Amino acid sequence: MTYLSDVEEGGATHFPELGIEVKPKAGRALLWADVVADKPLMRDPRTTHEALPVIKGTKYVANTWFEQYDRHANEAANCCESPDPDDDEEDGELSSHLHGISCLVLAEKVEEEIGNFDDQRSSEWKHEQIAQRMQQAAVELYGKTSAAFKDDFVARLAKVKVAKESFGAVEACKVLIEHYDLI
Repeated sequence: MTYLSDVEEGGATHFPELGIEVKPKAGRALLWADVVADKPLMRDPRTTHEALPVIKGTKYVANTWFEQYDRHANEAANCCESPDPDDDEEDGELSSHLHGISCLVLAEKVEEEIGNFDDQRSSEWKHEQIAQRMQQAAVELYGKTSAAFKDDFVARLAKVKVAKESFGAVEACKVLIEHYDLI
């Protein structure tokens, strides 16, 4: 989006999830990705935005959309998973959390690289590796680490294995976010 005019008062573009307001200034351009990088059919709720009312002056903008993927061809070819409506219920609270979507992306990467969180064949060593990677994810997201997190996460994976529970990226992120939001 490019601002074509200066506005004397008001008219900012507000990104409420990010806590950002951009004041209109002729020639200023905003560019953002509105989908999750690894899931081109999933909107990134952090980029939800609104135009605040113009109080004094006139606001003109020019909008241009760039598509990284041919969304319609991808949907037709079933090359990318469309968001499952049932997933919205599970990860709805994650989508609204500042680190929710990023955590999901990182957690899914951990599963791809090391193995599923709830793999019944996983050894304690594998649980340690998964917990270590989730701790690294926490450092990426929060910029801090917690000595207790890794041990707590390994213990949680052991309980999941014993109880033969389902535990995926959504659950892993809920544990991570709950832990790090408290410290």
